[in-house]
Amino acid sequence: MRGKPQPTFAVHGEPDAADTLRLRIKDELGWAARVPQHGETVTL
Repeated sequence: MRGKPQPTFAVHGEPDAADTLRLRIKDELGWAARVPQHGETVTL
């Protein structure tokens, strides 16, 4: 990718797995990432 995506959401898997993915994205790629709450709506 040419630049960091803004924002990055981890939305697949169980909550613990999604959070692990979020941390790897943050630590390995330096991207801001988050795991939305169940049922949360995000406007892009």
